[in-house]
Amino acid sequence: MKEKRIIAFLIDAFSIVFLTIIVRLILNVDDAQLSLMFFSLLASFLIICKDCCNGNSFGKYLMKIQIIDERKMQPASPFKCVICNYLYFIWIVELIMFLCSKSGNRLGDYFTRTKVVERVEGLREIDKLRLILTVFLVALFFVLIYIYVYLSVSHTKTLFSLIIG
Repeated sequence: MKEKRIIAFLIDAFSIVFLTIIVRLILNVDDAQLSLMFFSLLASFLIICKDCCNGNSFGKYLMKIQIIDERKMQPASPFKCVICNYLYFIWIVELIMFLCSKSGNRLGDYFTRTKVVERVEGLREIDKLRLILTVFLVALFFVLIYIYVYLSVSHTKTLFSLIIG
């Protein structure tokens, strides 16, 4: 199972980088600092929300595995997937836990009581409203961060231009 998780993660990582590059080419943002911030936030959003649809990401779907709730033995809720994926940002701890675990569980799996299994057909579908609400709230969080950074950078540039000249 570890091998499938690693391959699924690599597929997801390459997909996220590819999508981010495509969006970057389409939008053609001029400001390098804001561009870096925007695309970092976009990639972070995609990483965090990648498993929200029935415990599947693109990579997990291709590898025929999915995240399930250990107690309910059903696909993990979008909220659990988001919480689990937030822990990717302490990647060194996640990597150590994953490599040391016989079952291949990450810290996020232990924390949210989820596990990755071979995909099981016939499990209930995740409620679409919960999925949309979860993704919307995560997107709102990242939009607010971007607005805050944008206003901070714009304010700094304005002050700098007043001081210089």
